[in-house]
Amino acid sequence: MAEHRRGDPAGEGAPTRELLGAADVARTIARIAHQIIEKTATGAGGVADVVLIGIPTRGAVLARRLAAAISEFEGTAVRVGSVDPTLYRDDLRRVPPGRWRTRRYRRVASTTRSSSSSTTC
Repeated sequence: MAEHRRGDPAGEGAPTRELLGAADVARTIARIAHQIIEKTATGAGGVADVVLIGIPTRGAVLARRLAAAISEFEGTAVRVGSVDPTLYRDDLRRVPPGRWRTRRYRRVASTTRSSSSSTTC
């Protein structure tokens, strides 16, 4: 039986409940995008100087969604990137080899890198 990150057995005893629906997530992303626009409006370059960096897998998706929302509201493209901190984790020795290299993770990591760089997973 797999152990959940927080100690609960995966899928047992925990009731399933939706915290945020699709509309709630979209509204939250719009609010965060507006906050970024407000905070960067006083700078010299404004939104043009913003760079959003996400951590694969969900952080990279969030960075892209925020960049799209900011671009929609401001009409200015926002640069987006991702950082893979996997090899810098302090618990890497405790994770069985290959467990952190899931198929989904490799797919996201390979799409966020430029085509000229080599992909190592």
